[in-house]
Amino acid sequence: MPDLGPLRATARIVDRDNSVNIEKFDFRAGPRQKLVLHLQGSLDSLDRREDLKLAAEFRADSGPWIESKFRRKPDNSPQFVGTIKISGTEDQLRIDKLQMSTDELGGLTVTSYGTFKANGGSPELELHVVSKTQDPAAWGKMLDMELPQVSPLIIDGRVTSSNREYLFEGDTRLGDTRFQTLARQPADHPRMGLEASLSSHTVHLEDLGLYPEYEEENAAASQAEAASSKTIIFDDKPLNLASLSANDFLVAVHADRIIGKNFDLGPLDIDVASKDGQLRVTASELSYQQGQISFEAVIDTTGDDPRIIVRMTAEDMEAKEILLYLHEQPTIEGRVNLVLDLQSRGQSNRELAANLSGELGVAIENGRIKRGVEMIASDALELMYTAPAKDTFTNLNCMAGRLDFEKGVGTIQVLYLDTPGVRARGFGTIDLASESVDIVIRPESKRRLFRPSSPVRIKGPLGNPSAKKIPANEAAILAAQLAVPIIALPARALGILGSLISEDKDANSPCLTDALLKPESKKPDRNSGTN
Repeated sequence: MPDLGPLRATARIVDRDNSVNIEKFDFRAGPRQKLVLHLQGSLDSLDRREDLKLAAEFRADSGPWIESKFRRKPDNSPQFVGTIKISGTEDQLRIDKLQMSTDELGGLTVTSYGTFKANGGSPELELHVVSKTQDPAAWGKMLDMELPQVSPLIIDGRVTSSNREYLFEGDTRLGDTRFQTLARQPADHPRMGLEASLSSHTVHLEDLGLYPEYEEENAAASQAEAASSKTIIFDDKPLNLASLSANDFLVAVHADRIIGKNFDLGPLDIDVASKDGQLRVTASELSYQQGQISFEAVIDTTGDDPRIIVRMTAEDMEAKEILLYLHEQPTIEGRVNLVLDLQSRGQSNRELAANLSGELGVAIENGRIKRGVEMIASDALELMYTAPAKDTFTNLNCMAGRLDFEKGVGTIQVLYLDTPGVRARGFGTIDLASESVDIVIRPESKRRLFRPSSPVRIKGPLGNPSAKKIPANEAAILAAQLAVPIIALPARALGILGSLISEDKDANSPCLTDALLKPESKKPDRNSGTN
């Protein structure tokens, strides 16, 4: 029970029909200017338990209950209104109706009924609870985070308590997605101690607020806003991890199938566990028709600065579907291989970005790329006269990149593009601390008709860089790095990503060749006398 502050109560007590009745009571808790709880009603047969009847209405501020349960003060504490009706029997209290609702939290309504038995030091509770929320994304305001626009939420099940433990068994439904749910929690655990499992036959991504969509108008408006403003990408707002360090819990989720538009995944098992200030998210390999995904993340709050580790590998995902689910323009199509192994520490997003280290690699093969994207890595003048409009696609053999991060600076180890008309490589850095980028791309036309293409430099703020051709004198300074012949992508430079691509069982990758997978042989020294 939370601390409700000052308490005030008034009541009119009468003796009627040989029983004590409270015809009207008014109970108030908290400061006068902002009550935490206001309860009004009547209580009949106070001295005869089997005839007892309580009927009351209440208004409550959820803040103290949230703070007591999750050990953090919420930024926003919704106000609830409700009614309660209780009647007595010889050995227990019957909760005929307990209903509460709020206009906040997406229109949350909770209705329950059941029984309560004191039973000495181990009270027993049995309730049927139905909770409905039309717009669960509205919970983000209270949790100080932005949540996806998920489908309406209904939780329907049985809550019991015995031996100082609460147990919930029932269903959690988001739109057409149904999870069988089992949750238990000790009544007096100092760090919450919640354990829950959710199992579903079919999960619809649309019900989770994940859907493929790209709107040209919204994208153009966002780009214009980014170009006209100097808004930083990584802010200094402190990370809100207080509840993580104060609570322990374990949530296990299983889904036989995960269905989205144009694809079908599964099965999936994912565990989310928080113990003594360390959160670990682990997903067993998620299989789909072409490949699989594995994922692991750790947030450790036990040190002076929170530490975050993220590892992920993905094989043969569809680039177009990924971009659409990210609500980005699908400028590239093809099979995606991804390797991510990153870690950082810090108190804010800016500190995390400045301390990032690890490896990020991605390769897209056997697909298509929009002409407008291809033009960035080619001679724009030549393509304007020889290529179709930029809104059309050209075949993509391979596009690959690998960045090694150290203290927030990502050095490009591989940047490679190969289409029927253009082959290009690049190098440079992405500095997350200063939010800047400096990349040089050297294109090489495969059409002998054209003169050699000029290098292109992409430089400036990370959110709105500029691109231009490099003057001849500046290109000469960079000649040592640009002169490497572009024949194919060296497998050794791809690191872990190279291993993932080379182990692809479906087909030979256009990003790798057999010759480059073999160790390089030294040419014989003509002066050594060796035959």
